[in-house]
Order: sequence, then C-alpha cells, then structure tokens
Amino acid sequence: MESHEATSTSTSTSISWSNRVPSNNKIAGSYATITHLPFLSVDIIGSIMSYLPLRDLFNFAFLSKKLSTLVSVPMVVRASLFAGGNSMKSFRELHKLMINKSIFPPSPLRLLRLACGKRCEICLNAIVKPCNNRVSHVRKDFGLFACWECVTCRQHSKRFKKKGNYFLQHENIYNTILDYHRTCNKTYGWRSILGGEEAEANARRRAGLQLIQVRTVQVLVMSTLDVERRFQVEDYYNYLWKKVRTDRMNERVGPILTLHDLPQIVESVRLKELAGIPVHTSIGQYFDVVLEAPKPNDPRYYEFIDAYQSTITSAEIHIKQLKWNKTCASADWKIKKLTNCMTLVKELRTMITHPQARQILVYKVNEWFMLNEKGYGDVPPLYFRDLWVRQLLMEHLIAPSKTTRRQMKKIAKIINKEYANHV
Repeated sequence: MESHEATSTSTSTSISWSNRVPSNNKIAGSYATITHLPFLSVDIIGSIMSYLPLRDLFNFAFLSKKLSTLVSVPMVVRASLFAGGNSMKSFRELHKLMINKSIFPPSPLRLLRLACGKRCEICLNAIVKPCNNRVSHVRKDFGLFACWECVTCRQHSKRFKKKGNYFLQHENIYNTILDYHRTCNKTYGWRSILGGEEAEANARRRAGLQLIQVRTVQVLVMSTLDVERRFQVEDYYNYLWKKVRTDRMNERVGPILTLHDLPQIVESVRLKELAGIPVHTSIGQYFDVVLEAPKPNDPRYYEFIDAYQSTITSAEIHIKQLKWNKTCASADWKIKKLTNCMTLVKELRTMITHPQARQILVYKVNEWFMLNEKGYGDVPPLYFRDLWVRQLLMEHLIAPSKTTRRQMKKIAKIINKEYANHV
C-alpha cells in the first residue's frame, strides 16, 4: 500500500512517501518501512521552474497555491518568448504597452494565462457565430485576450469621432490626451484640417511626432463647383476601451484610460489650463489621482521590460534555429523518400521479364514534391508517362518503405500482362 503526503512550510517545500518493501534481512515475513523524505528548497524549485517549457510551466504552476506563488515575471517571459508563435506575438504587443505604461501591469499568473490562452477572457467564446471559438494572441493596443466579437459587435471598445463644436473648441486638449503615451488609442479614418496654413503646419508637426499618416487630396465643392486642396490626417476615429475591466481573479487589466473617462479628463484638464497648469501636467495628475493608475516608475513595469529585453535576442535565435532544424529535417526526409522510390522502381525493373516493357517505368522527379514546404505527404515523388502506371504505383510511391517484395512481384506481373496485351 502506498501513501503520498505533501508537506510545506514558509521556507521549504518537501514531498514524503512511505512504501513497504521486503527488507534486506533474511527473516521471513519481515518488512522494513522506507520513509525517505526527499527535500527540495523553494529556491531549487524556483530554479527548476525557470527552465520549464511554457506549457509545462503552466501545468506545474497551477498544481497548488504554493507553487503558484513561485511563478515570477522573468520566468514567464522567458518561457513565452522561447515558445515562439502566438505567445511571442502576445508578449511583443505587451512590451509596447508596458513601455508606454498604458495598461495595468499584469501579474505573473495573468501573464502565464495570456501566454497559454486559447479562448476569449471576456465571453469565454460562447459560440454566437461560426468560427468564433478561439483567440490567438492579445488584442493589439488593448493588451486584453478578447475575441473580435467582444471588441466590436459587443462594443467593449467604442470610437470617439473628432468632430463637433466642443471638439473644435478644445481640439488641442483632445489631441494631447489621445496622443498621451499612457493612452491606448487606435486611429482610423481621414480628417480634413481646416484653419489655414498655420493649422496645417501644426497638424503636420503633430502627425510626424505621433507617426500618423497624412495626405493631400483634391475635393470638389458642390456649392461653387470649385476644386479645393485639403490636407488630411488619419485620426478621425479614435477607438478606446469602453470601461476599466477586472478579470476573473479581480485583477485590474487592460487600458488605464477608457472612453468612459474621456469627458471627465477633458473637463478637468480644461479647468486646470484656465488656472495656468500645463496640459501634460494636469493629464499626469488625473492619471495618478482620479484613475489611480500605477506610477510610471512602478517596478512591475520595469520587471517585465527588463526580462523581455534581456531574453528577446536569444529567444529569436532559438526560434530561428528550430525553424532551420525543421527545414533540414524536411529536406532530409524528402531526399530519403525520393531515394526509396527510385530504389523501388529499380528493383521493379529487374522483375519485369520483357525488356521493352521496362520502358514503361521511365520517370521524372515531381518538382512540386521537392519545392513545396508543406502538403507534400500524400504526393508521389516520381511520376510516369502513362496514367495507368501512375495509378498502379501511386500508393507504393507515397509509402515506398511499406511496399513488400510480394507486392512488387504482383505489380511486375500486371505490367508484363498489360505489355503483352498491347503488343
């Protein structure tokens, strides 16, 4: 009978078990109880976890609450970047947002869930429409693991249009808030800049600083039928997250500034500007006091940034090496399969009794099989001139190593018979 008992203290984690096995003593019926107590300190377990692959780290971390507390940000960042694929895409996007301090810094366990996630964290992908049951990586500019339906149709993000009298009266305040580095904002649509050369120069300078696209178009004025030149900036629609969100672990996640807070911050900045306080200063104060945002120098931001920047180069080299190994293995497999097919045809020729019938087995190498990177498993490496020969040898060319000598003799007999009929 075997029993397992896990014990843990504030400074160590250990596992003990007892098993009754025959003793080394020669006394009949005597048994010795082994109570070995393997001991691993927290530091050793943490070191082991830091080298686990991403999926193994996820499974190991959620075995117990004690193990969950050992998960750290550098540990998750390293495992996610070395995993590549969608996990690396998610952390690339998170890195941009963490540098801008525009989202709430995620905890280590949340980072682990983001790296291994497959379903929308908002709706858990209740299938409302076809092909809406997976999420690949975090949503760009929002840092949330949300599906497209939740972001758009379910209106968890909404757009603000740069139009109207109130916007035109306080255009500088709106632009400064929406361009602020701690604001998560997606811009779409072209907006014409009115107000003459000075307004155009200011808009062009701002677009250059914010890396916003600009263009000049010719517009037909219907009232006068004249063609006017218009300078446009691609920032008419500004998509922001609708409300501050907390996940199922009651952790604040996603963008700090939301569309719900936009009218209040504009009014607050406007009043402070009248009192002589600079716009950027009042925006920062609003983030700190009203939104209760983490400080820009919060160590949680820099813990993620430092871990990412110290790992990304070696992770990219590792991913490239894996891709190169896969390419080489694929090429070797193709060459081996082609060689096996050529050997099969060569042996088949020796089994054909009519010398002229061997000309039927003249072949060419299938270039599609050799050049394509995927989808070639069921493609024959060789093809023959006659269609009936291709059909006869198709399954044997796809799996040449499985073809037996008895099957080859049967194929040779069929070819001899077909040749005799044609002759």
